[in-house]
Amino acid sequence: MDIIKSIIKNIIFLGLIIGIVIGAFCWAFMFLVNLSSNFLWHELPHIIKVNNFTITIILCSLGGLIIGLCQKYLGPYPKEMDEILHEYKLTKTIDYKPLPKYIICAFLPLIFGGSIGPEAGLFGMVAMLSTFLSEKFKSSIYKVQPISKKLLNYVTYSCTALSAYFTIKFLSDLTHKGSFIFKLSKNNISSKELMFFIPILILSIIIGISFNYMGDLVKYTCKKTKISLNPFTEAIIGGGILAVLGAYFPLTLFSGEHALREIVNNFDELGDIYILFIAFLKILATKISINFRWVGGQIFPTIFASFCIAFAVSDILKIDPTYSVAIIAAGVITVVLRKPIIAVVLIGLFLPVTYWIFAIISSFSINFIIDKFKYKNLNKYLQHMLIKLKGMRCKDLTSENTPQSS
Repeated sequence: MDIIKSIIKNIIFLGLIIGIVIGAFCWAFMFLVNLSSNFLWHELPHIIKVNNFTITIILCSLGGLIIGLCQKYLGPYPKEMDEILHEYKLTKTIDYKPLPKYIICAFLPLIFGGSIGPEAGLFGMVAMLSTFLSEKFKSSIYKVQPISKKLLNYVTYSCTALSAYFTIKFLSDLTHKGSFIFKLSKNNISSKELMFFIPILILSIIIGISFNYMGDLVKYTCKKTKISLNPFTEAIIGGGILAVLGAYFPLTLFSGEHALREIVNNFDELGDIYILFIAFLKILATKISINFRWVGGQIFPTIFASFCIAFAVSDILKIDPTYSVAIIAAGVITVVLRKPIIAVVLIGLFLPVTYWIFAIISSFSINFIIDKFKYKNLNKYLQHMLIKLKGMRCKDLTSENTPQSS
């Protein structure tokens, strides 16, 4: 019993230490991203005396050149979350040796205006750093295993997550860095809103699918034109496209998390058509960024685009915008990411508690519908292949039984 208590105490201590290191690392990374972005996009134009249009062309083009060199000589980093999870499932570990290269490649697209979020880069870096620290500290603890190793892992991960969260919160409060998260207004939900639930749900599925097809189209274009064969050229072309988009539509640049307030506060002035147009341009810019070597996450750009669409829909239908966000944003993110829990948690941060139920229903019902649809299609495909194989087998048997002519 004393040995078990000692191991648990060591595991908790280990989890807290790893969490503090990871939290400080994440905070420092984002602090440097914000500091560098502020200098490049706000201070540098005043120093060299150019307008916003010109600085966008310069920085995105320069970014394409630098990112292209890094992709060519450092490697195809950062990887997307699914790739990292797939690597872990296959090897039960994460290779942390490329961490320095990973940091550089994740950092550059964020400061040069890529329409991506930091979550993909941070996820990979945290996975690498966690693996490194765990290997260094856990070996001595796990030599004696009178209790389940899986249980020890759960305890460690829980302590690490809590410790990392409070470390980031403490450092953010210490530096007075405000969060981009804000609460939407709470209103009375009438029967009119409830009547539109199903149509809005269907609309969110269509929008999410269109976002995915947009990405498939960009990927297909890259492969068809063979641009993807040369990472250096691909990154430069991507920078050029982002430069043009960003010069005329600045809201297409960066992750969109800090532009959410602008959309919410000024959507009446911006107009429904413009907001819808920006939403689809934002996703296009994100798909271009990811497929043209400006790799990063698509969670925050998708949140931004789904908020734009939700507010435009609420204005067109004259319904509560918060209600519209709860259904559309949660639904679109679920279709794009196929992670309903993440969708609910992310959108729930912006919603009053009474609206969470609509986000939950929207997200999980859409996920259920997509799973059913894919399952049916898979069954049809398997049945088709089975019939085809049986037909081929029948032909083979017929040919075997047919007398050969002399």
